[in-house]
Amino acid sequence: MTPRVAVIGLGGIGTALVKRITDEKHWDIAFAGSRSTYPRSHNPVDDILSELKQADPDLTFLCMSSQDKGKAALAYTTACVRVGKKVVTCEKGMLANFAEECVEEMLPFIGYSAAVGGGTHMLPYLQARRPNSHSMYIEAVINGSLNRSFQRVASGEVTFAGAFAEAKALKIAEPDCKDEMDFINGECADLLNKTCVVANTSLIRDSFITPNHLIGGLYYTDEQIVELTAKAAEYRFVVTFTNRKEFTPHEYFGPHFRVSVEDWEIEGGAREIKSVHWRLPDDVDNALCIVEGNAFGSGGRYVLYGPGAGVEQTTTAMLNDAERLLRI
Repeated sequence: MTPRVAVIGLGGIGTALVKRITDEKHWDIAFAGSRSTYPRSHNPVDDILSELKQADPDLTFLCMSSQDKGKAALAYTTACVRVGKKVVTCEKGMLANFAEECVEEMLPFIGYSAAVGGGTHMLPYLQARRPNSHSMYIEAVINGSLNRSFQRVASGEVTFAGAFAEAKALKIAEPDCKDEMDFINGECADLLNKTCVVANTSLIRDSFITPNHLIGGLYYTDEQIVELTAKAAEYRFVVTFTNRKEFTPHEYFGPHFRVSVEDWEIEGGAREIKSVHWRLPDDVDNALCIVEGNAFGSGGRYVLYGPGAGVEQTTTAMLNDAERLLRI
């Protein structure tokens, strides 16, 4: 039977996904829309929920941004799962801010590999490595847009304003940022969300964290951004997750965050490249370096690279999740 699907969010990702569903998969699109479809409505989320109920799709794709911290995504996901329908999302806010509401009961019905790591399938990879690894040290690049921009500035080919303009043109910047200052802090907020998604879905077992739990936060003043961009050749944004008993916190430039949850220490911010244990990825790639074993590295060292931003990579990850869920 041909699947009937819905697509919520018709920005760059959603529009490309609709085309791929139509041209490649030949699935029936029961509903495709976004909040902008209802410009005069005071409650566009309610309008979309009504459309979803009437369309009754087998699976719903969520392609909206996280500007509301995931509240709309949670509403759509809850409505679908309650009637036995599947959801695939690239939105981060729901699993970062409302994991407790959805992980226990709804996660088996949700495809979320596109939420962190783009085409790398980073989250399933971590989940597969986690069960019998009692000592893990993980360094992660989970925001490729910042990585690429700092790399471009460090090359001397563009200013940070130029790197921001490139990020906007490539559609790898958060959609609501207006200038390079907005860009850095918008991507930092994205990094906090992704840190929580990694922890909530793939590492910690009985607890949940939100960005509010990340002590210190990651917000830069204009002066700090100017100073940091002057050091673009020396710093990259890296997140560390470890459950090793012995761990010495790293040094960061400016704002950084830390949290202890269960047996995990999690921290992140702008770190000197020379302090990182492996070669950082180029361009917009995301990456993990996982070191396992009670004796540091005795269980092996594993590195995963892949594009972390991009329409094709994200839609491919979402379609892969959809095919897996539709076979259940």
